[in-house]
Amino acid sequence: MTALATLRALAAGEPVANGALLQTCRLAAGGSEFYGEEEIVVRFRAAPVATDEPLSLASAGHAALFW
Repeated sequence: MTALATLRALAAGEPVANGALLQTCRLAAGGSEFYGEEEIVVRFRAAPVATDEPLSLASAGHAALFW
């Protein structure tokens, strides 16, 4: 699974492979912050982002999705 495919699946609340996110990652959403893979996965499963196709930007070492 590519990095962009992983981000899309995560944001849609779909399962992602363990270790897909670094334990040091952080998400700021809805006025709250979530730290680490487990908190972020739980957050997106509870409230998936819109299922419309996002605008994706990618380079060799970075990727971002915008809805």
